[in-house]
Amino acid sequence: MSNATSVDFARSWRVFLIHLTLLENSEINPMPGLLFPGNAPQEYFQSFIASSFYIRMVSLLDDALREYIDTASLPRPEKYRECLYWRIKVLGKNERLLDANQLHRIRERRNEIAHEAEAKTDWQEVSSDLRVVHAELENLGLVGRMPRYEVFGERTPIASEDPGVFFTDCLTCGVKEGDVIVLKVSWSADIRNN
Repeated sequence: MSNATSVDFARSWRVFLIHLTLLENSEINPMPGLLFPGNAPQEYFQSFIASSFYIRMVSLLDDALREYIDTASLPRPEKYRECLYWRIKVLGKNERLLDANQLHRIRERRNEIAHEAEAKTDWQEVSSDLRVVHAELENLGLVGRMPRYEVFGERTPIASEDPGVFFTDCLTCGVKEGDVIVLKVSWSADIRNN
């Protein structure tokens, strides 16, 4: 993989990890302020988001392996096709992977989640398979060690000059790497007088 491509991939992978960290550790209120029947269950949204991240993770893996094979000019068999199955097979045959069978299992699971209507995953499976994918990417020299991220949240109520508003909640959540904020999302919500 060329240095520029490797840097671009490492940046894309880092952004993926940051967003995954935030959403894996967040609760989603699809209808803010609605505290009675009508709220969708957390499991539904979390499963949908985890499934989307699983598919994205394997898509990034596929991109990385394609670039790696092209840059390393690895030999391809005559029946080679441009797909993740063959990329894993080529890298495994050339002894570049830690465990090709694990990557094939993850590829098959991605296909199941992407193509079967009732298939879904959870954050535990995403996290477990993420460790496998990251280890392979690190082994190929495409990314460094798995970073340690921490999720944070803050709530600051402030008085409102609007007579119909009791106070305004200023909310912030995000992700830190050490002491550095790498992702920050802020919003506010008015708490109205009855």
